[in-house]
Amino acid sequence: MTSAGAYGRRMTRRMITVTLVGALALAACSGDDDGATSTDPEVTATTATAAPPPTDPPATDAPATTEPSAPELTYSAEISRTGSNVPHITAADMGSLGYGYGYAIAEDHLCSLADVVVQSRSEAASFFGAGDNDEWLNQDLVYQAMDLYERAAVDFDNTDPELQETIRGYAAGYNRYLADTGPDGVAGYCAGEPWVRPIDEYDLAAYYKALSWRASIDPFKNYIATAQPPESLTTTDAGTAGTDEESAFAQLTQDEQPMASNAWAIGPERTEDGTTMLVGNPHFPWQGATRFYEVQLTIPGELNVYGASLLGAPGVLIGFTDGVAWSHTVSAGRRFTAYTLELAPGDPTSYVYDGEIRAMTSATVDVDVLADDGTMTTVERTLWFSHYGPIINFPGLGWSDGLVLTFRDANADNDEMVAQFMAMNRAQSMDDMIDAHATYQGIPWVNTVAASADGRIWYTDASSSPNLSAEAIAQWKADVDAGGLTAIALDNGVILLDGSDPVNEWVDD
Repeated sequence: MTSAGAYGRRMTRRMITVTLVGALALAACSGDDDGATSTDPEVTATTATAAPPPTDPPATDAPATTEPSAPELTYSAEISRTGSNVPHITAADMGSLGYGYGYAIAEDHLCSLADVVVQSRSEAASFFGAGDNDEWLNQDLVYQAMDLYERAAVDFDNTDPELQETIRGYAAGYNRYLADTGPDGVAGYCAGEPWVRPIDEYDLAAYYKALSWRASIDPFKNYIATAQPPESLTTTDAGTAGTDEESAFAQLTQDEQPMASNAWAIGPERTEDGTTMLVGNPHFPWQGATRFYEVQLTIPGELNVYGASLLGAPGVLIGFTDGVAWSHTVSAGRRFTAYTLELAPGDPTSYVYDGEIRAMTSATVDVDVLADDGTMTTVERTLWFSHYGPIINFPGLGWSDGLVLTFRDANADNDEMVAQFMAMNRAQSMDDMIDAHATYQGIPWVNTVAASADGRIWYTDASSSPNLSAEAIAQWKADVDAGGLTAIALDNGVILLDGSDPVNEWVDD
C-alpha cells in the first residue's frame, strides 16, 4: 500500500507554491488587493480579510453572518500544486490547514461551493427562481421548515473545538480568495453574481447537514413541500385512499438520484508482493459540489492524508495515510422508515397513535422567489409533521381524510459526520479506522472498505440506519406476506410500517 508521504514525495516535480500568511477578521470588511494566486512561482500575502457582500442579500431566517464568530485569528498555510494542479497543503495547525484548503477550493471551484451555500441558507429560489417543477422553491421551504440551518448551528457549537477551528479556517480561506479577486474577478458561471458572498462556519455546517440528508430527506422534498390537508372532508375510506399505489412507490424510487460506487480491498494472500491493496472507484459527478477534489493535507508530525473530498468538506473523504487506506460505496440499506397514519375522524391534521388522538405539528415558512421578469414574490406555506417526521404528499395516495404517509429519517439528527471523517484522516492503523467508526457512528449513507499496511482488510456498513425490534420486524414480515401497501412498498425499496402502533418505534441499542 502506498503511503501518503511516499506519494507526496513522488509528486514534487513541477510544483508551484503560494504561501498564505495573515490575520483574518471574520466580520465583513474591505479587503486588500494584494491577491495571491497559484500562477506565480511563489507569492506571499501579508493580510487576509473577508470581502463585503456586493449587494444586500434577501431576507433569510438563517443566523446573521455579519458579526465575527470568534476573536481575530491568524492563519498560515502553504499550497504547493503539482503540474496536474493537485494542491498539497501544509500548515502547523488545523485552523491554518482548513484556511489553505478553503483557499485552494475557492481558486478552483468557488462557483460550485457558493451555489450550495445559497441552497443551504434556503435562498435558492430568491436567486435562481422557483426551478423546474418548483425544485428550488420546494427545497427552500423544506430546509426552512425542518430548521436545517439552526440544527447545523447547534451541531457546530457542540462539536470539538479543534474541528470548529478547522471549519472556521476553511471559511476564512474561501473568503480570503474572494477578497483577493472580488466577485467580478471570480472565473466561471458565477462571476459578478450577487450570491457570491463571504461565507462563515455556519454556512458550511448547514451544507454538511444537507449532505447527510441526501439519501433520505432530499428524495422526499417535493412531497414534503406540497403536503397539504384536504380542504373539505369526505367519507373516503382510509383503505382505498390510493388509486395506483404501485406506480406511486415506483415514482418515489425514480425520483431519487442514483448513487453507487465500487471498491476493492485485497488482502496480502491475493497480491504478488504480499502487501494489501485498495482500489476505489466512486461513481460521482464530474461537475458541481458532489464531484470529488484531489488533495493532500499535512501538519508535519501530526497529520498526513492524501485523497479526495466533496467540495466544502474540511478533510479527505476517500484516501489514505501512511498506515491505512479506505474507500466508500453507497449502502444498499434504507435511511428511513415510512409510516401510514390513520387520521382522526373529522380532523385530517390529527392521527391515531396507541389508541389515542395525537395532533400534528406544523411550521409556517415563507420563501422569496425570483420571477423571470426580475420581480420578487413571497410564497408562504405551512408544512406538517407527525412525531416521526414530515408528512408527505405521496404520489397516487395524497392526503385524504382517512390516511396520510409520514417518515422518520436516521440522518435527521446526524451530528457526527464531519468528526467521523476527520478521525479517519488521522487513522494510522486498522484499529484506528475501526475505532473511528465505533466512536462517532456518523457515516450517513455509505459502506466503508479499508486496507492497512499491517496486512488487514475490512468491510463495514456502519451507515446511519433504522433499528426495529424483533416484534416489529415479525409484524412487518406478516404484513408483507399479506400483500397490500406494505408489500408494494417493499417491491420498490421502501419499508412501510403502521404508524399507529408503538411497536414500530425505533429501538436504541
